[in-house]
Amino acid sequence: MHRRLCLMAFMILLGGRAWSDFNVARWERYSPIKSPPGASAKYAQVTLNNDVYSGSRAGLSDLRVISNDGKEVAYKLLVDQGEVADTAYQADIQDKSTVPGKYNSFVLDLGKPGALSNRVEIQTSGANFTRKVEIDGGNDAVNWAVLRDDGYIFDFSRDYTARSTSVTYPDASYRYIRVKIWNYGEKPIPVDGATVYRRKVQPAREEVFFQGLGTIVQNSEEKSTDITLDLGASGSPVSRLVIASPDTNYNRQVEIAGSNDRKEWSDVCSGGILKYDTPQFKGAESSVSCQGGGYRYLRVRIRNYDDQPIRVSKITVYGFRHRVFFPFKGGATYRLYYGNAEAQSPVYDIGETFKYLASEKPVQLALGPGVKNASFVKPIGTKTWFEENPWILWVVLLGAVVLLGLLVVRSIIATKESPPPTA
Repeated sequence: MHRRLCLMAFMILLGGRAWSDFNVARWERYSPIKSPPGASAKYAQVTLNNDVYSGSRAGLSDLRVISNDGKEVAYKLLVDQGEVADTAYQADIQDKSTVPGKYNSFVLDLGKPGALSNRVEIQTSGANFTRKVEIDGGNDAVNWAVLRDDGYIFDFSRDYTARSTSVTYPDASYRYIRVKIWNYGEKPIPVDGATVYRRKVQPAREEVFFQGLGTIVQNSEEKSTDITLDLGASGSPVSRLVIASPDTNYNRQVEIAGSNDRKEWSDVCSGGILKYDTPQFKGAESSVSCQGGGYRYLRVRIRNYDDQPIRVSKITVYGFRHRVFFPFKGGATYRLYYGNAEAQSPVYDIGETFKYLASEKPVQLALGPGVKNASFVKPIGTKTWFEENPWILWVVLLGAVVLLGLLVVRSIIATKESPPPTA
């Protein structure tokens, strides 16, 4: 009896919420999924558009695929972020040497020929440096073939740090990798270690959400160039910005903020851009990695400090492509519903079985423009009675503690008053 009462109380405290089937009245919008005539395949996929990004919940947890018979169709959300797989080699560092005024070098021994490599990561405690790097390969540590002679590493530490100490080169199967770091009269940077990798890259599939200049303002108070971009819709899954400039020999901090009304701004990400073209060093970085936060407007602030502003010729905003993959029946029609602030991410079997469907070739479907759901009913107060009256919960909990305490005291008293057991 006591167990049953406790269970009932627990369910009440949970607020009475339970899982239920798809209810069309709870979804505010949908986009029709258009099938080509005569389409036939076991599976289909459709790429999301701005209507979905701007109308759905953050994280896209409210997406639902519904067939023309009103049934919910399981799906797998795919995000084309690309993939990088590194195979690291245990390489001994040998023959560290320095040619004064020119370069310092070292040799990495992979142990045997035939192991494919294409990247060296140099560990150094040095700061504020730029160096040209040459990578050579050989099987006897005597005769060398140049694999790359225009690599570079750098570290810029100001109010932010921009750093790259990795150099790539074409796939090579040499046992020995020699690294030359050209100093051009400067003090050699310390080499604390190095790792050789074979990197396999599956490129990300990106969409362009903005390309142009936006609105440019020279901000004298912040000593910055402020550029406001309108992505056209909120919710865009931004992954990076590329800032192009015809200027050279600059190194600038970039701060990116987001807004949906151009009044209230929230910090999103930061990074650095640079471009050097000198006899001793040539290198550039124009990309800033950024998870855009789903804002319609982005403010790109380029810190100039006491330098002249750099000219910006174009800004391109990229985002990873999102696709919905689901079982498909020829002749059936489908809709993608979204716009439910209470919806949680669904859990389907296809989430686990998808990895075994690599050989399947899904039919490519198109997503139509967003449509307001005529069946949508705006919820009136989605909070439970306990959520509306949180003080009740504390009263119940306090009462439970008091009751438990009384039961403990009563038990102690009963134990003391009990006659001792007779022999």
